[in-house]
Formats: sequence, C-alpha cells, structure tokens
Amino acid sequence: MNDSYYLLRGTINFDFNKADLAISDFNKAIEINPNNPINYLYRGAYYHENEEYELAIENYLKVIELDSTNYLAYINLTDIYYTTNDYDQALKYVNPIINMYPDIVKSYYYRGTIFLNKGDYASARRDFEKLLSLDPKGDYGKYALEKLNFLKNLGY
Repeated sequence: MNDSYYLLRGTINFDFNKADLAISDFNKAIEINPNNPINYLYRGAYYHENEEYELAIENYLKVIELDSTNYLAYINLTDIYYTTNDYDQALKYVNPIINMYPDIVKSYYYRGTIFLNKGDYASARRDFEKLLSLDPKGDYGKYALEKLNFLKNLGY
C-alpha cells in the first residue's frame, strides 16, 4: 500500500476521534514517503488539534521545507503563534502568505488582528480594509467591519 492509503485512513481515524490509530497511520505514510509534504501537513494538523504545538510546528516546518508554497503550513504556523500570543513569530509566517497569495482572506484576519493587538492601528486598519474588500458579506468581512468601526472610534 502507498502513503496515500495511510494518509486517507489516518484522516478518517482522526475524524472519528481515534487518535492512536490516526497518528500511527500518519507516521506510516511518512515512513513510506518522507518526501510528501501533505503527510507532514496532516500529522501537523493532528498535533495542532491536540495542542501539541511544538510537534505541530516541527511538522509544518517540514512541509515548508518540502514545499515552500504550501499556504496551509504557513497559516497553521500563524495560528499556533497567534494562539500562544507570540505575535512576532505569527507575523513571520503570515507575511509570506500575503506575498504569495494576496487573496487569502484568513491571512488578513490574522495580520490585522495581530497589528491591532500590538497597537499598530494604521496597519491593522489597512489589513481590515483589505479583508472587507475580499469578503464583504462573509464572517471575516463582518469581523473586519466591526474592527474598522472600533478603530474609527479610536481616531484611526
């Protein structure tokens, strides 16, 4: 059997909360094909979901090593660092997403919120305006509008 079989089975086990089976399948997929970045992405997602952030980071970095254009690895690293309030590290991973894929809505959500939390209101405003232009009727757009109104009340 190839790595895709174990990857698929691992995702099914993961979806059904069979953690031991899922991680075993992800590890087997990597053993069979250590050059497939998707195998590391899913194992990283497993660790991420279980708040084993160091292991998730290790896997996401391996994804980027194998495929430097994989935006999911960058967005997941951004999420981990954002969640742990390490905003400088989060910016390190969200900025490449915006440079490579300027229409990914979630990246502006993260970066705008990080700038807001860091007190860089002008940059936050710029990102929330971009976010609103990309997702005017969606949840991210509504969030951006709320934050833009907040910044307007602050004078930004």
